[in-house]
Amino acid sequence: MNVDNKKKQPRRGVGATLAITLACLLTGCGNIWGYTHPDGSGGGFVDNLFRGIQFSSSSTPKKGKIPADAYPGAGEKRIPSGAVELLSSTTRNGLTAPIFRSPTGNIICQNIDGKFGCGIVNYYDDKPYGVAADGEPLWWIDFTAEEARLTSHETPETFTQTDAVLLYNTSVYSGNIVCGATEKGVTCWDHTTGHGAFMNRDSYTTF
Repeated sequence: MNVDNKKKQPRRGVGATLAITLACLLTGCGNIWGYTHPDGSGGGFVDNLFRGIQFSSSSTPKKGKIPADAYPGAGEKRIPSGAVELLSSTTRNGLTAPIFRSPTGNIICQNIDGKFGCGIVNYYDDKPYGVAADGEPLWWIDFTAEEARLTSHETPETFTQTDAVLLYNTSVYSGNIVCGATEKGVTCWDHTTGHGAFMNRDSYTTF
């Protein structure tokens, strides 16, 4: 008899769970499972369900369309006709590698062992995007991943002193990466994928 009675008891726990889930689907409950987006905000059940898991060891990139101020032809899957190959030059620490700086010296880009990246010096000094888990400023845009991302890097003093300057309205390439400079900023992108970033002292945008 005890067994029969237990079988006839309603499964209140399951029913309550289904009711809560249905309510969340209809209304978008708040941070029900403690999920927090990379930007610090909480997400509802539906939002979390379709947003998916985002893996990031660096600042969340401001991904969007190619900015109007980007270098002409940015994102195209080709090397611009006027681009020249970026040659190696010597940095302050004695390293020789393909490297250049913007005319103002605030942006420097280099290709070390096939790892292309650009640093925005005032991001290092002013920390507008905060710091990484290791406490180092987020100031370096890494182009070696599938998509460009902001991360930390060694201090800029080791390589910012270079005589190689990318003049305004000119472009260079090194490996798969093309970079062009205008007075608005520097744009670099992978000419095989079209992904890249536009950078200046005020902000950066990945595309």
